[in-house]
Amino acid sequence: MAERGYVYERLAPANRQALAEIVHRLCPPPAYLLRERIDNLALEELAPDWVDQVMIDRTVVWAEGRVFGLQCEVRWLRVDDDAYQVMLLTEQSPRGGPGGGWAEPVEYQVAEQQAFLWGDWDEDIRAYWQTSIPRTLAWPICGQEGVPYAALQTVEYLRDGITVLARLRGIVTTNERGEVV
Repeated sequence: MAERGYVYERLAPANRQALAEIVHRLCPPPAYLLRERIDNLALEELAPDWVDQVMIDRTVVWAEGRVFGLQCEVRWLRVDDDAYQVMLLTEQSPRGGPGGGWAEPVEYQVAEQQAFLWGDWDEDIRAYWQTSIPRTLAWPICGQEGVPYAALQTVEYLRDGITVLARLRGIVTTNERGEVV
């Protein structure tokens, strides 16, 4: 694991096409899409047509989200009709950076972590289930008999030992002790 993480901010907002190109260039598969809005959250494998799923029309959809994988995380926030503020989090050396149009990176210390997702794998319904959330939970990973949990692998970005940002890195199945299986 790298000892340093770097956060880049795009100098000018990106349009929909530029955002799709940034993700395609910087987040190779396997990658995941986390879409966020006030009343909902969706986590799924990144599909080739993800940009159409996320930005179907300008009035609805998901104004905020992130695509993440082993190498980096790209976050966006819609700031206008077709304008997205974009941030890149990565542990890769800033030599060369993500290309033109980005501010100099801010450097952080990093630490790997893991966070359990809600729900236990239910073999009968072949989905994750949480009693206090009376519906199946659509995590983009399948459990199996004896491997009941899903967890997010994260990288915390630290300043003076305090977590400033947490980058999502991957999704794994674990046993009850949190051991990746």
